[in-house]
Order: sequence, then structure tokens, then C-alpha cells
Amino acid sequence: MSRFMPKSGEYTPKEKIFRALALVGVFALVIWAFWEHTGRTLRQIKDSQAISDTTGSLDKKQLAFVRGFARSLEAEFGLEFRLQVRDEPVEDPELNGKTVFFGIDPAAKQVVVRFPPLLSNALGKDFLEQLQNNHLSTLFDEGNDWREGITFALAAIWERLSEMQGRSNG
Repeated sequence: MSRFMPKSGEYTPKEKIFRALALVGVFALVIWAFWEHTGRTLRQIKDSQAISDTTGSLDKKQLAFVRGFARSLEAEFGLEFRLQVRDEPVEDPELNGKTVFFGIDPAAKQVVVRFPPLLSNALGKDFLEQLQNNHLSTLFDEGNDWREGITFALAAIWERLSEMQGRSNG
């Protein structure tokens, strides 16, 4: 114990207090660094679970947009987002009541979108039909880039949710 609290004759009372506070400061700094590292690691794990692109079709900018959408969707609305891009048929996943799912098979030109039941009702039938007709059904049309179409669809969903949130707050 003498390492941490020296013998009474070696240091003045001010020095003892300063040393004790410095030790507490070091511990606080280590705890804060551990907390930040753990939070960053958990965000990376969540990001890797939210997006699965086995085809490598999405570039860094598009991946960053989708990750930002997933984080914002969870932070603002408590909803999870999953995106699967793969070269095999997309199967309907087992989802909980708060997960939005986009599954894309570019080779087969297949898109599967699933919303939680409460969110589907809240978004409204008209919006979902508009999303399907204006964004999703035209993803693989000649001259369209499906990757950009996905970002436009996600932006439309975000705008609709923000609009609904504004109405409920106002």
C-alpha cells in the first residue's frame, strides 16, 4: 500500500492530495477509454449485422449511407434495419416486430421488402404502393442503377417517418 499512499513524512498534505487525485484521474481516463472502445466495437458489430453484401455490389459511399440510415432508424424510431444483397434467391427472413428488411438478388432481379406490421399500418397503404411502384418495381429497369434506387427508397422511407413524427409532435 505504500506505493499508492506514501509514508506520512515523505510528502506534504498537498502533494498527497494531488497524487491521490492524479491516481483517480488515471482510473477515470482508463474507464472512459474502455467505455468508448466498447461502444465503438458494438456499433461495428451492429453495422456488420445490418448489412450483408456478399456480391460486393455496394461501394463505400453507398455502404456508409445504408449504415447511417440503419443507425438513424434505430436512434430516432427504435427500428432495426437489415439489408441483404446476394446472388441467390432471397428468402423471407424470420423478423421480430421492429425490423425493416430489404433483400436483393441482382442476378435474378428480385427485391423483397418487409416492414413490421405496425410500421406498415403507420406508413399507410398509399405510401407503400407509391414506394413499390416508384422505387422498388423499377430498380432493375433498363438504364436504372438499382444501388441508387435503394438509396432513394430508403430516403423516401426516412422522409415519410420524419413527416409522421413531425405531425405527432406538432
